[in-house]
Amino acid sequence: MHMQRKWSSGVLFSLLFTLVLTACGGGGGDSAAPVVPAGTAEGQWTGTMGGLAIAGVVLDDGTYWFWYPEAGNPLNAAGALQGERVSSTQNGTFASLNGKAFRNDTGGDIGDAPVTGFYEKQKKLDGEVTFFAGGTSTFTSTFDTEYTNVVPVVPVNASVAGTYTGSVSANSQISPSPPDVYEYTIVVSVSGGITVVATQVPPIANTSKIELGCDYTGTLTPQSHGNVYNIINFTTSNADSTCTLVGSTGVAFFDTDPDPLVATKIYVLVRNSDSTRAFLFMGTK
Repeated sequence: MHMQRKWSSGVLFSLLFTLVLTACGGGGGDSAAPVVPAGTAEGQWTGTMGGLAIAGVVLDDGTYWFWYPEAGNPLNAAGALQGERVSSTQNGTFASLNGKAFRNDTGGDIGDAPVTGFYEKQKKLDGEVTFFAGGTSTFTSTFDTEYTNVVPVVPVNASVAGTYTGSVSANSQISPSPPDVYEYTIVVSVSGGITVVATQVPPIANTSKIELGCDYTGTLTPQSHGNVYNIINFTTSNADSTCTLVGSTGVAFFDTDPDPLVATKIYVLVRNSDSTRAFLFMGTK
């Protein structure tokens, strides 16, 4: 991914300062001009970051989940961003100090990644990510009406059930040297089950923080809007000790399209309670 080499602390400080001023009424007493509420940044968003496609959701509980692919391979998961936002309901600012970046494109690392930006409710969400490995990347995105048009169904909407194939970027911190990508098949059943099968290699001694080669099963429970589901009851059939995400939770996000020529996409991110290990995936059916 192309990273702009600049420090964004000034942007972060200015956004947080704006949030403080707003919370305090602007500090100007009765003379302060009224501010029109902008709602929240909740919704489904698609756009670009550093020249790569990015897709994800901001949920009604304030958490956000975004995925991006490897450069030159739009179906190969390279990384994800996840955290909680601090979002003003009055001035349209978006700031998250506790964001995490899950990056298989930089050696399978996980680290802090503050996010700052601006939004217009159900229109656009733009901003900047500061990566723990150094550098920043800006992103722009627009609201996808699928989030408000889709009524969630228990266990799952029939439109998203099926078999998905895709891959995850391999990283350089594995011995022996892995192939360039790890291929997976994910099956989503109409009964709400999700099955993750590594179709290329068995689990190996993985010294990175993002797991590769493990098989898992779990259960999907719907969020309040769109084709977004919580992943719970995560377990594995592998006896290998490198498969450490048993009992972890995450999100499965489905992006469908009315055009029959465009495949339904699935995005998966599961991480343990302290976000020190994770599994991420992108695929189509």
